Amino acid sequence: MPRGRSSPVGAVTVNANGYSQTKTENGWIGTHQLILEEKIGRKLLPGERAIFIDGDRKNLDPSNIDLNKGSVTQSIKARIAKLQAEIEDRQATIKELESELGKIDVSSD
Repeated sequence: MPRGRSSPVGAVTVNANGYSQTKTENGWIGTHQLILEEKIGRKLLPGERAIFIDGDRKNLDPSNIDLNKGSVTQSIKARIAKLQAEIEDRQATIKELESELGKIDVSSD
């Protein structure tokens, strides 16, 4: 679909990397991902990927699309590390604010 035009849900296009994409209510999703989700009966979890068994991105036969769970653990660990960093940042901000509050003459409020 040419740029600038709205595509209807269900429209299919091929991106610059050769992957087929399908327009959904939530935006464009790899067609191979949608096929795999239908095949396994659920949405992919964070870190799970749909892969082409024969390496051919044009071969959208369900038997050619498989689930790769290899990066699930890495994805979860990365999310935990990100959340821990955010907690540390927020705790530091709280300490700074408490310090500023301690410097303010509360009786002037």
